Amino acid sequence: MKAYPLFRISLVVIALVTILFPIAIWGAGQSLRQMFNSPVLWIPVGNETRQSFFQFTEDFHTQDILIISWPGCTLDDERLDRFQAAIREADQGHAATNADAFFEHVVTGRSAAGDLQKPPLSLSEREATRRLRGSLAGPDGTSCAVAVLTLRGVVERESAIAMLADVLQSQVGLSADEYRLGGTPAIGLAIDEESVRAVSQLSIPSAVVIILLCCWFLRSWRLIILVLGIAFFGERLALSLVYFTGSNMNAVLVVMSPLVFVLGASAGVHLANYYREESDLRIGPGAARRMLQIGWKPCLLSAATTAIGLLSLLVSDITAVRQFAQVTAICVVLTTGVMLLSLAGVLERWPIVRAPRN
Repeated sequence: MKAYPLFRISLVVIALVTILFPIAIWGAGQSLRQMFNSPVLWIPVGNETRQSFFQFTEDFHTQDILIISWPGCTLDDERLDRFQAAIREADQGHAATNADAFFEHVVTGRSAAGDLQKPPLSLSEREATRRLRGSLAGPDGTSCAVAVLTLRGVVERESAIAMLADVLQSQVGLSADEYRLGGTPAIGLAIDEESVRAVSQLSIPSAVVIILLCCWFLRSWRLIILVLGIAFFGERLALSLVYFTGSNMNAVLVVMSPLVFVLGASAGVHLANYYREESDLRIGPGAARRMLQIGWKPCLLSAATTAIGLLSLLVSDITAVRQFAQVTAICVVLTTGVMLLSLAGVLERWPIVRAPRN
């Protein structure tokens, strides 16, 4: 029986990839579901500006807030009272009575005007409206509701906003197109949703382009499946590492997976080109071994220089940028190494026979 030493190595590598593949796919899915963009949290904990910001929010109790309004929302709109009561009931009394509440409290322009007209101030309706102008009342009489989030509400802002949306639609009678949400949590959630949408929509056409290019240059289903499979594994691994390291996906990290995929497939195409050159130059076995001898250095140097370039981003103070640099650098080098070991062994065991040239 003929010995295939490279094939035995590649068999071990492919077996490990096969075992890790489902875990990587699951972890990548968890990462995309836990998208969370909060630029203030990307700043290092010891940063003076960040400390000053959080000290200010603690001293003046300026927690993250959501602003809710809709066309026709004025100080006389009774729907504000209905919304305030419904959200209190849905949130089980807010944080004053429930430690798991999403909202510290909810105030509306209408309720604030009513409070100003009660003792001890006992202001007139006109004076109360004047005092609220510029905050909870606009110059044309429009108003809004302000929901102050608890720490849980900030972390689980998607659930908090979903609760608000459900109350607005089921209790206040507003459709999703009628009401408006503002505030940092709403902006952050919009960025999360757009980031996930971009990954979902743009990854498909980019993958199609890479598949077509691989089909054109590789022209062997064995090579196409192996190269694309390893590149896809590297992409999923990069996303899953975000989840398994206890971090959240964000708008910076969404470019990480296509970068790893493209660089991994590129390494596979280069190796296949070396293999074809060796097959054409010398008739007989050994092309896979020669491919590895010639190709390992330029491929690893390319991966290493890319990784060094990425790791240069570690000088940044932005946590998301440093995380992008670390995970992408690791996965680029790892994917290239898996590509080298897998292709060489498979091509040694099952060489590609090309038609002789005339």
